[in-house]
Amino acid sequence: MLATDPAANVAVPVIAKGTQYVIDTAPPAVIKAAGGADGIAARIFRKLDLDDGVSERAC
Repeated sequence: MLATDPAANVAVPVIAKGTQYVIDTAPPAVIKAAGGADGIAARIFRKLDLDDGVSERAC
């Protein structure tokens, strides 16, 4: 799946919104343990049910 596919286009705002929610609500120790904003975003990305061909780079 390429970044132009609908699932990838939806993934980007979902990851951004989810990351911001965690940053806004989680204790600082949790955010730090998760690797900051980048670590949180990567964890959210891995939980999305996307086709096997999508990578973090594509999103």
